[in-house]
Amino acid sequence: MAKDIVMTFKIDSALKKILDKQQNRSLFIRAAIINQLDIACPHCKGTGINAINHKPTPETDTTSE
Repeated sequence: MAKDIVMTFKIDSALKKILDKQQNRSLFIRAAIINQLDIACPHCKGTGINAINHKPTPETDTTSE
């Protein structure tokens, strides 16, 4: 049987408040990640490579973080 690996990541206080309401945070986070991995990116179609002419929308722009 594979050994579980502990992974950590930073979250903001708003997300912490949401996660604190979950009965099983680990299960919730694992399910959310697995569900998202099943959805191909609309920009790269799951290739991991963006088209040269792709222009970020407010929802996808990460330059202001």
